Amino acid sequence: MQLMAGYVPWRGWRGWEMHGGCLFPPGYTRNGLSPGEFWGLIFQRQLLEGYRRDNLSLRLRVCELESRLASGAAGDRQKNVI
Repeated sequence: MQLMAGYVPWRGWRGWEMHGGCLFPPGYTRNGLSPGEFWGLIFQRQLLEGYRRDNLSLRLRVCELESRLASGAAGDRQKNVI
């Protein structure tokens, strides 16, 4: 009955509602999630995790290259002093 009235009765879904086939978080009355969008969130999370992993890898590589460049520049300065 609760689902028919638009309320999601399960634990962890307090305040969520269903209207017109879309899922709405607590306090929202527009731009609910359709079933396709809901399932798409799973894939979006996986994609974002891949981007985060790639971003971290690239940041570490940039730090490594900057460190090499800085140590190489310091070595060049020492050669000029001698």
